[in-house]
Amino acid sequence: MFQKPKTIAIASAVVMAGAVVVTMTAQEGGLETPDQTAGFFAYSGGPAKAKRARTQTAATTFGESAGWVNLPGATLSYTLPAGTTDLFNVAFSAECRLFGGGGDDYVRIRIVDTVGGVSTFLEPYDAGQAFCSEDSYATYKGNWVKRVGAGTHTLQVQFWIFDGAPAEVLSARIDDWTFETVVYD
Repeated sequence: MFQKPKTIAIASAVVMAGAVVVTMTAQEGGLETPDQTAGFFAYSGGPAKAKRARTQTAATTFGESAGWVNLPGATLSYTLPAGTTDLFNVAFSAECRLFGGGGDDYVRIRIVDTVGGVSTFLEPYDAGQAFCSEDSYATYKGNWVKRVGAGTHTLQVQFWIFDGAPAEVLSARIDDWTFETVVYD
């Protein structure tokens, strides 16, 4: 008899929490274009159709640059036939370390999807997603998603070191990474 009020209260809280949608502006500082904003997106898919994965145990070190830098070898390809769409569920994990940084510096990450020479980005994407910021070894992970159409899709992991004021001389190391996508109907 005492279980019903507890169950109703929990169910009410879940329903109320599910009704709240918060829209936030993108992280400030160094956005590529002023119209890149964060938002709330929903995706759904059916049964799993395929999985692609790559892993690397050798470290890659890169310095500051004027733009995004490809992580060598971190590419996955998948071809969809004409008239179809599939859902890509992408994950990337790696040891990441930022050398020489201050409290306002971090390594940004994004996943690029290139089809027929046209590049778009998997969500979430606001041009400022942080992957790591510490000068110590740790493993970090991110997930991305996108519904895609026909064509040969090449997914690529990219990084960009954000150097806030005052400017330091920064470099980052990515090691022991795994890049994978599961393709759903």
